[in-house]
Amino acid sequence: MQCSLPGEVDAPDLEEETEEDVGNTASMEEDEKELDLMDQEMEDLRAQMLQLLEELEETRELAVKHEDDSLELQGLLEDERLASARQAEIFTKQIQRLQAQMRTLKDEFSSLQETKALELEQVERELQEANEEIHGLRLEAEEVAAIHENEIAALQEQLCRLRAELQRVQQVREEYETEITTLRAEITMKGSGQAWAEGRADEVTMLQEELLTLREQYRDLMEEYQTLQESNKIMVHQLENLEGRQGGAGRGPSFRPHRRLGSGPASCSPRQLGLEPESSGDVCPTPDAPVISLPLIGLVVIVALLWCWWAETSS
Repeated sequence: MQCSLPGEVDAPDLEEETEEDVGNTASMEEDEKELDLMDQEMEDLRAQMLQLLEELEETRELAVKHEDDSLELQGLLEDERLASARQAEIFTKQIQRLQAQMRTLKDEFSSLQETKALELEQVERELQEANEEIHGLRLEAEEVAAIHENEIAALQEQLCRLRAELQRVQQVREEYETEITTLRAEITMKGSGQAWAEGRADEVTMLQEELLTLREQYRDLMEEYQTLQESNKIMVHQLENLEGRQGGAGRGPSFRPHRRLGSGPASCSPRQLGLEPESSGDVCPTPDAPVISLPLIGLVVIVALLWCWWAETSS
């Protein structure tokens, strides 16, 4: 190792110092760079901080605005809640009122149903009673109509018999009058038998009176026959009215008379009965033999006696 002299500077020390200076300079440059970087970073941080502060301010403003909106919404929600509560209360009262009305209507409907059922039962009873009454009236009308038909048939038969009897009496009378006229002429010519002719005239008068009596009986029978016809027409009209009333109820088949009055084989018109003076030769059929009266038999006997007397006198 070399020893340095005092007052001399060694070359290695200078180099070391130079190296140290260079190192210090480099470190200073590095520090400056680091400071520059730090300053730049600080500027960036300041800018970021300012931006963050602005964003924070905006966020605060938004928060305040949202808070105001939230308070407003809370107020609206509170109003809506109160309105909903009031509306729910109103709806509840309406529902309760409607339920009370429904119960009242149900009670009224039940009462109406009971009343309707009672009325229907009463109407059914009345309808049944009316049907029974109509049935009874129909039976009575049928019985009365049958009785009237029998009576009318009997009267028609009796009228036909009287007509036949009167027709025969008229024929015999005409023959008798012809014979009387002939006998009177002969008696007048012969001048005898005046008393006997007067007796025969009395017989003719009696026969004429009997004919008048029969005609009066015929008129009485015709009046009774017309009365029965009118009565039967009234009964038929009543039956038709009853059937018309019953037709709305839809009952059984209606009653109709089996035979109209004035029709059928047993009926005879006044012209057919031949009791008018200008009666024709049509004869109503009679089911039974005509009734032969005592005057008719006497008339036949008288005519026979006259024929015998006339035969004796002419011989």
